[in-house]
Amino acid sequence: MALSYWENVAQSILYSTDIDEQCLNVLSLSYRYLPAHLKPCFLLLGAFLEDEEINVKDVFKLWIAEGFIEHFDDIRFEDVAAYYLWELLMRNLIFVVMVDYMGNVLTFKVHDLVREMCQQTAKKEKFLPVFETSGTMMRERQIVINREVNSETITFDAPVRCLICNKGCYGINNLYNLKLLRTLSKVVSTLTSESIFQQVNLRYLKIYLAYIPSQWREFAMSLTFPSCLRELRLFSCGVDWEELTMMVGSLPHLEKLSLLQNSVIGSVWTPVEGKFCHLKILTIDGCGDLVCWNADNSHFPVLKYLYLRDLCKLIEFPSSLGEIATLEQIELRFCSASSTISAMRTLVEQEELANESLQLSVYFRGDEETMESFKNEIREEGLTSSTNLSLRLIVEISAVEVTLLNDRLSPSFAIWCGLWVADQDLIVARCKGLLPLAIVAVGGHLRKSPTALGYWENVAQSILYPTEIDEQCLNVLSLSYRYLPAQLKPCFLLLGAFPEDEEIYAQEVL
Repeated sequence: MALSYWENVAQSILYSTDIDEQCLNVLSLSYRYLPAHLKPCFLLLGAFLEDEEINVKDVFKLWIAEGFIEHFDDIRFEDVAAYYLWELLMRNLIFVVMVDYMGNVLTFKVHDLVREMCQQTAKKEKFLPVFETSGTMMRERQIVINREVNSETITFDAPVRCLICNKGCYGINNLYNLKLLRTLSKVVSTLTSESIFQQVNLRYLKIYLAYIPSQWREFAMSLTFPSCLRELRLFSCGVDWEELTMMVGSLPHLEKLSLLQNSVIGSVWTPVEGKFCHLKILTIDGCGDLVCWNADNSHFPVLKYLYLRDLCKLIEFPSSLGEIATLEQIELRFCSASSTISAMRTLVEQEELANESLQLSVYFRGDEETMESFKNEIREEGLTSSTNLSLRLIVEISAVEVTLLNDRLSPSFAIWCGLWVADQDLIVARCKGLLPLAIVAVGGHLRKSPTALGYWENVAQSILYPTEIDEQCLNVLSLSYRYLPAQLKPCFLLLGAFPEDEEIYAQEVL
């Protein structure tokens, strides 16, 4: 075929003005052949806004709350949910936006065409009605609202189990009659009270306060959280550390507490013995006022995982926390040099006491001068010899240097080198892999081309049963190798040692 033909194909796909019905029909095959356990998980993704960067943790909580995740002995619901997400990724129904250093997905997106197919299928199966215009909701069980609403929108006796509100404000205290409600997500409200916490079936609640009263602290302190609460995430609350302890420290079943950006203010936190008795996971992320944390092993007696991030003023890591018998993992990301070094000392002290179960992960960043000073200090104290220490040093570079790097290195190589970038979008924008969906779109378009069916049958036959290895095809495939990170190239090349069509066991390769 002439080059101009393919240019027309590319032009029509890149600048299509409407959603092609035939293309949607092609995409719907991906849903039709999904395993039964994945179908509701996929359809629920239609509740998110177009082009929204979706947080994996939010999705997992929704799936678990709605009962979509199967229960297996000795396997956490979150781990099963992660496998479900991986299955959707392998089927190209979602694409990854951000991963952590271990390759775990942090955020992802759903392509516009896939989202449209998802919503059409959900509507057809009456799974998840999406309300864009006015109307009263009476018998729906799962609801997505994409408009301004009022308190009369949902009838008081509606059998609603899941309510996701993407736009507008809603007085959630009007929902106390919805006895079957178990998922309430992304609701923006002008005020709330403890009445919403009295919903006996409520499993997942995510609300935003659009208006904060002038007596915010008195209001926050007046809330009575449900005693069955197991996980709590706070963001931009502005309470101090003492008030935090009074608010949630006595919750008898609280196992996971996440204190996110500016959720707590104040420079000193002195926990109280007898509080947080069942807390297993503690995250302090972005509470930048904290200078002194006077904690010991009696304050968090069953803590298993401690995650600290962006605590730039913290002077010292509480070494007594290392004595907690259940503590397995400590992670510090971008905290002060002094607190990072004291955490590394704590690990060494515990190893000297024969505590080999404690793991420490450290991410430290700074300019070249700061980094050199940090490396010299930890070398002098001998803090890098531990086998239970994972240390990553990240050198800050300028946006100008990023531009130069983009001209010389593949984006993935720059990221894996651990380069912390002032303007990360320059790199991230080049890492979004939409190729599988592009292939589907091209295929759907070409189905309408005037070329005879016999031509494409010949193409398929030559691909499925090639008589010789095409040199041009190999040149194209070699691009995948060329832009592999340096540490992956030998791993990939070693796979050539296995016989053709052999089923390779991952454990053997590792």
